[in-house]
Amino acid sequence: MKQIFVLFFLLTVISNSNPLSDENIKVSMKLSNAPLGLIIPSILKKTGLNYLISSKIKGIKSVSLNGIHWSKALDKVLEGENLAWIRVSNVVIVCTKLEFTYFDADFLQRMQEVSKEGSPKINLSLVKVPLSLMVSAIVRKSGKKLVVTSKLRGKVSTNFKNVPWRLALGLIIRLQNFNISESDNQLTITS
Repeated sequence: MKQIFVLFFLLTVISNSNPLSDENIKVSMKLSNAPLGLIIPSILKKTGLNYLISSKIKGIKSVSLNGIHWSKALDKVLEGENLAWIRVSNVVIVCTKLEFTYFDADFLQRMQEVSKEGSPKINLSLVKVPLSLMVSAIVRKSGKKLVVTSKLRGKVSTNFKNVPWRLALGLIIRLQNFNISESDNQLTITS
């Protein structure tokens, strides 16, 4: 019963975050043997939404999309690939199904609230950048000291435009299955 509630909550959060601006965006593309790391951002760029893409996404796929709503196009590309996507406010996260499990209902609710705060916004459009550099760039915007208790490994691709720094940092850290806590002048990242 709890799983059904969590799924219902996730779907509610996702459906309530759809602004009208991307409602009618259709995608058309035909690619043969293209890397998923190229196909996925190509779809998301057409929406104007911000996105965060896991570096664990690998593989090659051929796609033929003709006037399909962007979310259905993304579903079609991810089908059979052990990948998933979720939307938090105006950020789409594409990740493995394992990484998807890190985004529990409580975390998603907090991120929805953070997206409405007036914290400074960031703009980062980077491809497969080391996680430590990405986190450092975001933390600089916060003006806080960073304490990391576990080594930040891996890479991440983002396209963030006017995203609150707390939302961006929270999503990136959770994608790695880490947690973040904040005090007056310090951010602490733990595994």
